Amino acid sequence: MFFLSTQGREHQGVAGSLIGTLQMYGLSIGLGFAGTIEVYTNSNVSNLLQGYRNALYLAIGFAGAGMIGSLLFLRIPKNVKEGSEEDNVSEKATPEENTTLSQTAAVEESV
Repeated sequence: MFFLSTQGREHQGVAGSLIGTLQMYGLSIGLGFAGTIEVYTNSNVSNLLQGYRNALYLAIGFAGAGMIGSLLFLRIPKNVKEGSEEDNVSEKATPEENTTLSQTAAVEESV
């Protein structure tokens, strides 16, 4: 959400694609690490639960590292870029134009 909100309207599609791609890469790498830990710590299939438990501990460690990293490094600046928010014509219009705009909107809704 933060990454998308800091981009202009014309770049939000590319930013969303980048987020999805990085998420899939992270998921596959994390599953690879967890699978490796599970295989090498289950004592030749005699203690399968211990391998699963160790893979879970890795996942908890990754989640904790991600949370600490986001708390330390993520700063959300005030969004001042043009085109990043909805263009609200009624905020820029004079009171007389607001009346005309609201009447036009009411007519369009009734049609």
